[in-house]
Amino acid sequence: MAVPPFDGLPGDGDEPADETALERDDAIEGTVVPFPGSPPPPAPRKVRFGEAAELRPILPAHLRTWAAARKHYGWHLKRGRHHFLYHLVRVPKRARDTLRWATLGVLKIGWLQVNWWWLTEQTYLRMQAVASNDPRTWESLHKHAVKRRAFRGGVLAAELAALLVLAGTVTAYAPLGWVPIALVVLPLLAWFGHPDDKPILTSATVPVAYETLTFEVVVRVCRSRSSSGRSSSARFPAWVRRSSCGCCCSSARSTCALRYTPTTSRERATSSRLARSRTDTGPVTSPKTSST
Repeated sequence: MAVPPFDGLPGDGDEPADETALERDDAIEGTVVPFPGSPPPPAPRKVRFGEAAELRPILPAHLRTWAAARKHYGWHLKRGRHHFLYHLVRVPKRARDTLRWATLGVLKIGWLQVNWWWLTEQTYLRMQAVASNDPRTWESLHKHAVKRRAFRGGVLAAELAALLVLAGTVTAYAPLGWVPIALVVLPLLAWFGHPDDKPILTSATVPVAYETLTFEVVVRVCRSRSSSGRSSSARFPAWVRRSSCGCCCSSARSTCALRYTPTTSRERATSSRLARSRTDTGPVTSPKTSST
């Protein structure tokens, strides 16, 4: 008598030969270990009326003394002066780029309007009708295209006539009105016409690229030391310093390949301002940030 094959369904009398066969497919017991990362910040808690709480200062730190206020507003004044001079010396180049990209913007707008008038979105459907040898569908699409082109052509003709009347009126009665019109229209046309990889305006500051000291960085350093066979434990200094060249970071035991020793008082002052706590590895952005 032939033995039917085992199909895995209960109640048919076809039990597996080994009772532990089903147990082998069970999931492996264990604990899921989350990927190491920074814990989320705690939710802000509202202070109830009457309970003990820390009082906030009435005046901010940069307004308590005359020296702090002068330092704070002097820093903003120097930064604004830098931005103003940076963009001022580039006015001729920006004006040339604005005229060039504005011309390209006019051509792009004209090309888009011509495509809208010619009903180019229907070209694919007419080609499909020709490829499938369906003259009835092609004739229906053609009649629809003729009607839409007539309507859209009238809209574009009215737009062109309105622009010509407006230009003639401004030229005849208020020639100086072209100055504010150009100041408004040319930047908009340049913004629409310039390529994505060629911006008209560039930033006066360069963002500093640095790696924040996080738990993942600590884990990576410890793993690299263990894989290299070092038995000593990894020590992280209390301060992370940016070298005077501004190209790398170093600690108390400098690992920077480019070593630099300040000699003059100005260089020593610059180096002292580059000191950062390991919780604040960013650049100096405001005089309110204390440096050590």
